[in-house]
Amino acid sequence: VDDALVLPNGNIAICHSGFGGSGVGDGIGAVWLLRPDGSVVSKLTGSQPGDRVCGPAFQWPTAGLFLLPDGNFLVVSPRWRCAGGALDCGAVTWMDANRGLGPTAEVGYHNSLVGSAAGDNVGREVWVLANGDYVVASRNRSIGADGVALTLAHGPATATGTPTTANSWTAAG
Repeated sequence: VDDALVLPNGNIAICHSGFGGSGVGDGIGAVWLLRPDGSVVSKLTGSQPGDRVCGPAFQWPTAGLFLLPDGNFLVVSPRWRCAGGALDCGAVTWMDANRGLGPTAEVGYHNSLVGSAAGDNVGREVWVLANGDYVVASRNRSIGADGVALTLAHGPATATGTPTTANSWTAAG
């Protein structure tokens, strides 16, 4: 187990980045949302070996579970692989404290803020703001920025897809 949170509603989120793997670093990773009695509400996983959902990135200390002021939480996975297995694209997934993302879900473009190219490292840093919004940092190589992109997210509605010049601050615009 890499991380765990007891949520204000009594539910428990548990992260294991090595879940589903047979060797070092090849786990797809998983986050379980449990009721206080231990029954499973929701399970979020990666989809391919090495996704390491919720797992640490060697050079980026930000990974794991982050509690939001409204009681919901984030799953930060800077090592998540994007389509085709590109390394370290990264993902940040907003989760509802009562229902997760449904019984089962996989991290992807439809439910997470994700990188689209190797080395984007979406989630390399995350800052939770007092109003419940959060800021996600990424390398943002896929849109040509030299340096980082900062994406302001307002819960689940704006926290999906990839960082772009339209939804993030970047050196490119």
